[in-house]
Amino acid sequence: MNMRLKPVDVVPRELLVRTLHYCDYVTIIRFSLTCRRAYETVSSSVSLQLHIELEINGLEIADGSSNRNSNYSLSLKELRDYQDAWHNMRFSPMVQQPIGDQDTEVPNWELRNGVYYGDFRVSEPDHEDDFRVDRIRIINLGSSDIPPPINFEKKFNLCAVDPNQDLVILIEDEQEGSEFAYFHLHSSTTGQPHPLAEHSTITIRFDSAFLRENDLSDEAMSVFPEVMGNYFLVQIYWPESDCMISEILLWHWRTSILLARIYSEHDTARCTFLDKSHLLVYSTLSENGLDSSRLALLVYRIPSITDNHQVPPNANFRPSLYPKHSPILIFEFPELHPSWTITRQHFLLHSEPFPGDVVYTKSSTFLCSNATTLSLTFRIWKNPARQAYVYGSRKGSPTDHHVFVSVHHLLFHLTGGQYENGVTRTIPWSQWGTAATRWFTEDDSIEHMTDRIYMSKYVRSTTVRSGNAQLLSIIDFNAPVIKRRAYISGTTSRTRRTAADKAEKTAVLEGKGLTAGRLFQPRISSAKIPIPTLGQPLNHEIFTEMVGSDMETIIQTGFREPVVSCLSYRAVTKAQRMPLHGHWRMIGEYLVGIILQLEPSMIEGCLSIVVAGVVIAVSGSDSFHATVSETPTLKSDHHTTYDLLSLEQVCHYFSYGHDGSSKVDSLPERGYHLHTTLLQLPIYPNILYDAYKIVRQSISLQLHIELEVNGLEIANINRSSNFGADYTSVLEELKDCRSAWLKFRLGPGSLKQLGKSGYHLQRELKNETYFGTFRQPVHEGGEDDDDDVDNHPPDHIQVSNLNSLVSPPPLKFNRICEFAVDSKQDLIVVVEYDTGHESINRFTPTFKRAYLHLHHITTGTPHSLARFPVLTVQLVDASREPPLDFVHAFPVIMGDFLVVYFQAQVLSWMRFNHDDILIWNWRSGTLLGRINHGTKCAKPVFF
Repeated sequence: MNMRLKPVDVVPRELLVRTLHYCDYVTIIRFSLTCRRAYETVSSSVSLQLHIELEINGLEIADGSSNRNSNYSLSLKELRDYQDAWHNMRFSPMVQQPIGDQDTEVPNWELRNGVYYGDFRVSEPDHEDDFRVDRIRIINLGSSDIPPPINFEKKFNLCAVDPNQDLVILIEDEQEGSEFAYFHLHSSTTGQPHPLAEHSTITIRFDSAFLRENDLSDEAMSVFPEVMGNYFLVQIYWPESDCMISEILLWHWRTSILLARIYSEHDTARCTFLDKSHLLVYSTLSENGLDSSRLALLVYRIPSITDNHQVPPNANFRPSLYPKHSPILIFEFPELHPSWTITRQHFLLHSEPFPGDVVYTKSSTFLCSNATTLSLTFRIWKNPARQAYVYGSRKGSPTDHHVFVSVHHLLFHLTGGQYENGVTRTIPWSQWGTAATRWFTEDDSIEHMTDRIYMSKYVRSTTVRSGNAQLLSIIDFNAPVIKRRAYISGTTSRTRRTAADKAEKTAVLEGKGLTAGRLFQPRISSAKIPIPTLGQPLNHEIFTEMVGSDMETIIQTGFREPVVSCLSYRAVTKAQRMPLHGHWRMIGEYLVGIILQLEPSMIEGCLSIVVAGVVIAVSGSDSFHATVSETPTLKSDHHTTYDLLSLEQVCHYFSYGHDGSSKVDSLPERGYHLHTTLLQLPIYPNILYDAYKIVRQSISLQLHIELEVNGLEIANINRSSNFGADYTSVLEELKDCRSAWLKFRLGPGSLKQLGKSGYHLQRELKNETYFGTFRQPVHEGGEDDDDDVDNHPPDHIQVSNLNSLVSPPPLKFNRICEFAVDSKQDLIVVVEYDTGHESINRFTPTFKRAYLHLHHITTGTPHSLARFPVLTVQLVDASREPPLDFVHAFPVIMGDFLVVYFQAQVLSWMRFNHDDILIWNWRSGTLLGRINHGTKCAKPVFF
């Protein structure tokens, strides 16, 4: 292949943009740094800017959601406006939304997809300990309408709701001594069984032997449900028992197929959906002892439905009958000090929204595509005697930690690795944790933390000194967004004081810097700043602090080694005293505060809005001040001391993989072997950035790799390519072709049917051309008898182009015993055995002489480039007695080479096999070589 490089200027911009849409956002940004035109291509392309914004924020646009007047520019503007409103805490005036009867107790409630839903009971309890409910109320946020509750005509313990799918799953569990749990799939609009569910009820049953073995016969089972798309996930555990076992079961709820069973020896295991294809489990790692000394994140691939999946009668499942699902990745956490252990309390995992949930709707609907940040909490205590932890006890200095994990780093390992079925890969903390996490420690100086996080944003509320109001902060852990926004202070700025800087750095270093805004609390909490009432505009003044990756957090206590974390975060505190609420939640475009049920005298200044319900601060479109963020860029920490273009040219002399392998384990220890590989070039840290840029962003190198991996090359450009063809379009076409075959995606023009042409004795397909031999009947309009067919080989070849509906007249030859074709050279080689041969029997003729006729395919005449249109082969060896006969001759053409394999007759007295392979240059007629193994061999091919 001619790999001469072309300047990026000659590649059409639209092809560059189209190709970049197949890349991740990091590759797109790095490409923009290569030259001015690359930067202009990325910065001026609205679709690429939207691509970057969506991927950075873990979003996607719902199929078919865009209205008639929407376009990329409008969608990009609306998305940036939405993000900007949250980054600067610009909210519209507060409104109050009632959620039902003030006297109704709602034991379980949730916010999802822009709706509030809660369950409650209208009927009388069946007994004193009956805490089941029988109604659900679903209310759209921002709506003044309160629809009637849904009556399902049955009692249940809790529910899971997905408003997007009109789905409610009612759970019956917590029946003491019961081995059953029931999941009823209903419509949220009608209350009837869901029409898309093949089984309206899924049942699980644990074996009596299992319950007795683990002393669970008299214990109540608890279930924690989640729904994401077609998947229904439940975590099962026994909270009141000493048994540490838990089960995680995953169903395809429409078909009731159980896809996965995850068995854990720790009831602390918590799980969520990482994206639409993977589950993530947060748990302690199993050890021989009762207590584990290490936490971990375990990633499981969601299996696809296969024919092997069966649903038991009445969808009644026994978990013990199903195999345990194994993780593909384990991300280890630091090891605890031997004297410290993890408790079962405060062990929480949270990530909102789920993949597929609606995040924001305007001209287009933006959906969550994957989790962006995980919120993890756990408690450790000093316990050298390995005693049972007593909740509430201060013995052993119990310490609560809150860890935020960037999913971008997890996805890097998930998409960049190669995984074999049944093989689990473990990533030690040292390879992922420091850059991917930020740790915080709870203490008495700040209020108790919640585990809730929405996308990458965490809401913190701090009660002011007077106790009658709160300050709100939003902490964002999306590192790419933080780097892009740099170090800004919103609409105001302050003079940084040395004491404040030192206090902030100390707080961050010790893991106590979650709310940077508390540094301004004396100023913000002044009584001169009133608490807003309903409908009153909010103060848009904010204070912003960014903690970069250069400011580390180091946790010293409780671990074998100090735990270092440096995930960037940005804390924005609103200079506005807010009414006192139990807690605040983000959901889509809403900031929702849950009101405390307090006496009026305890809520000074906000009596007018303190009614049972929800207070909503809406970041609505009317309050947006549209600003377009500058083009995102990532700065390199490396300084190029050589010409990248020259390196790219040199790389074209490399093979795509080291010794034909792309396994990291086969890497040499030193870099002087780099001349053998392309794919492993970026592995070496000292040249990581530039090597990655060269290989990943060079279209010609990507084409180089694709061609070599697939055993291909490009023909001379003047003969094979259309005018204007370039590496980008060729690479795209090659990948499209490969993808079509991998997915067996055949277009309407891919299926060809040849016209009726009779029975062909020999057939060949080559270069989109069909060749078939037949014998013209001796009697016109008639047929040969069987003896004629057996004794006389074909004498015609039908040539049919697969892309043409018209077939030319067949080519006529004297005899066609075998043939080979090369349509690119318009060459057909017809093998004719001598007519004086004798037969062993009527089915096995033998010969001592063969004629190789070299003709044009198009005309049937002798080939004009062949010096000798007929090559005669006399297969007689005077040393052999009796002379040897041959039974077949198989020709093969490759370029100027003609190889013919002559298969010798095998007789019982022969000690050796005498097959021969002869090699010619067919143009000159020169015999280049002969191969005789003395053993039986197969028809040769060109390597």
